[in-house]
Amino acid sequence: MAGIKGYPILFTDKKSLPAATSSFLTKNGITDVIVVGGKGVVSAAVVNKLRDYGVTSTRRIAGTDRYETSAAVAKQYASLFGHYAAEASGADEHFADALAGDVLAAKLKMPMILISPYVGATASEKQYAKNQKIGCLYVFGGPASVSDANAKSLTK
Repeated sequence: MAGIKGYPILFTDKKSLPAATSSFLTKNGITDVIVVGGKGVVSAAVVNKLRDYGVTSTRRIAGTDRYETSAAVAKQYASLFGHYAAEASGADEHFADALAGDVLAAKLKMPMILISPYVGATASEKQYAKNQKIGCLYVFGGPASVSDANAKSLTK
């Protein structure tokens, strides 16, 4: 979504806003921020601190975990996406696959769906795929990060 809309992706710590992020907000006059992740990932204190740097509007998109959060982002911005989707493992050790795949996902206007390497797609992710009528799926990462069965679980 960020790549399609041209939004910068800024990083933060759970409990404090890094100097580089606060500087970017101020330098670029950012007034509207979409916080992706729950309060366990980005605390309310960090969101409140954004006001100190000129941010006047915030909204949070979150799920119960990173998988549900990826589905929530895809659902929130479904109108931007067609009948394609990208998926990658959401596991920490394979997260680079998702980051690398995001460039192509943005170019082709696809959401990046994070798949659990242990259980495959969540019910929310499957519902999103069904609602969007996903007909083409790009899988980022080899079978060690996303097994064939888990890759197919999104559209089953």
